[in-house]
Amino acid sequence: MDLMQADHIRLLDQNGTRVAMTAFNAALPESVQIGSIYTSPALRTYQSLGFSQVGGYAQILFANPVIVGDPA
Repeated sequence: MDLMQADHIRLLDQNGTRVAMTAFNAALPESVQIGSIYTSPALRTYQSLGFSQVGGYAQILFANPVIVGDPA
């Protein structure tokens, strides 16, 4: 599925420069679920206010996951 044709991507343009992009995971008539947001590192608001990154995150995929409880 082409996300642009499916109307699932929004681009934020400021004076002819693309400054941010977001994609929708799901959509209902009156709301959307935002899935991802991208902004250029030079334009990220928190850094421009003086904040700095103090950590990170990781995704762990277990080779043999264990289901606890009733998945139904």
